Formats: sequence, C-alpha cells, structure tokens
Amino acid sequence: MATSGKKAHGSELQYGDAAGTEKFTTVTENTVITPGEATSETADVTSHDSAADEFVNIGVVDEGEYDVEGIWSASTSQEAVRAKLGGAKGNWQLCTPNWGKRTKDFTTDFTTDLVSAATHLLTTGQPVRLTTSAADLPDPLVIDTTYYVIWVSADTLKLAATNALAVAGTPINLADDGAGTHTLQIGTRIDMAAVSTSYKILAERGDVIRHGFKFKVTGATAWS
Repeated sequence: MATSGKKAHGSELQYGDAAGTEKFTTVTENTVITPGEATSETADVTSHDSAADEFVNIGVVDEGEYDVEGIWSASTSQEAVRAKLGGAKGNWQLCTPNWGKRTKDFTTDFTTDLVSAATHLLTTGQPVRLTTSAADLPDPLVIDTTYYVIWVSADTLKLAATNALAVAGTPINLADDGAGTHTLQIGTRIDMAAVSTSYKILAERGDVIRHGFKFKVTGATAWS
C-alpha cells in the first residue's frame, strides 16, 4: 500500500551561536536522534463523590530530553556540543526533510546573489530545496539538491552549498535569474531552547569515535 510517509534520513540537528541574528550549525554524522517525550503534570482530585479516579492538568509541561548518537572524526560541531556542558541555555533546531511541508515562491538578482522571498521565516544554516515551473533555476542551482540559507533580512536571503559555508556567510554565486516561477521547498523545523546535560564516548577505534549526548528542553517547542 502506498503512503505519503517521509523518511527521517537527512534530518539535521542544529545548535545556535546565541548571536543577535542567530546562525545554526549542523551537528554532523548523527546515527540516532531520539526526540524528547512531552508530558504534563496532573493532580489527583478523586473524591468520595467520584465514579472513577479523576485527574486535572495543572498546566506544567515537561518537553523532555533529546538523546543523540553519532560517529565522527575530529568534528568541530561535536566538540562544540561537548563544550556546552554546564553552560547556559541555548537555542537548538531539528530540521526534517519533508520537503514542501511549507513552500515560498522566490525571485533572484544574480548581480547581488540575493534571493527575495517575502516573510520567509528561515534561519542561517537551515536546509531547503528548490523547484521551478520552467525547469530553469538560476544557474548553477539545480532541483533535488539541498542548499543552506544565509539570512539577510526578513524578506531576503542567500544560498550556500553546505551548512558550514552558510554559517561562514559564503554564498553561491548566481550566473543568471533562470526562468519561470521558482519555489523554496521547506521542511518542518522544530525550535527549542535547551541545555546540554551529558556527553559520553560509546566506542573508539583509531581516530573514529562513536559518541552520545543528551540535551534537556527548557521551554515550549515551536513547529514551523
């Protein structure tokens, strides 16, 4: 039976740099990302008049803890995560590759490499894909390829070939503006404030290390 389910392969866990216009770096080489389980606290209000046990939600929600495992070799992103242990609360994102969950039409100006997309709500480092009605995206952009956003303003952005280049502010140089109606294919993004709570080495062989870490969500999560 055919379904419209999406594979989790390609999901990207990212942490922010706490700057005014925040940039999000992908934590690389993850093999497992287990999201936290949201729970709410209840109070038992069962009385002699109750026909069965009664409970009320007292309004306190625990968003849970994320558990992540991965394999890396001298990865700066994992070292940065480890350095966050015992540090201040930071912003995290989980970007899933269900491309087209949200879409936004865009135009380009190849003389400045600017992409114009009104109220795009994207962040620097966020992955996107592209489509066009005329199969003629601005050169050298192509369909079915993941690009990464460089935030410029609420209505404009640039595109980079990798997350690292997006965080560094290095855009793709556009050669033309293509033809037809161009569209950003945007996956679901889950935003959360969190603090790293643990980091451990699970296995080591040569310069390849299997690692695991956890971070606790400290506020309500937001889906976009």
